[in-house]
Amino acid sequence: MTDEELTRQLAERVMGWRTSFWVKCDSAFWDTEGLVNYWIYNDRPVMQVMDFKPLTNIVHAWMVVERMREKGYTFSISGTSKEKDKPFEVGFWNYIKTQQTGYDKSICRAIGLAALAAVEEE
Repeated sequence: MTDEELTRQLAERVMGWRTSFWVKCDSAFWDTEGLVNYWIYNDRPVMQVMDFKPLTNIVHAWMVVERMREKGYTFSISGTSKEKDKPFEVGFWNYIKTQQTGYDKSICRAIGLAALAAVEEE
């Protein structure tokens, strides 16, 4: 699965977002009205599709962790950036399911892989 496909899966299956097909954007930063593709949650724009980068941006990866916690999952992480040859191990589990883990040298990517493994079991 490509990074783009993983990001879309995280947005849709974990975050519960859907895409708009172009939202008219009327902003003080724009000289004229523009059309922008957004992720939508509860009928409100969350952020532009191209700006959500949970596999490389720790702030966005942590949004995934927080959404998983809202869904009743517990979160664990092991590994450090000093252990260059070892991947990070991230796990999500709840009282019904066993732990689902993700491994990667990138902490952001490990979070995404573990979250997708956990929601696949739902």
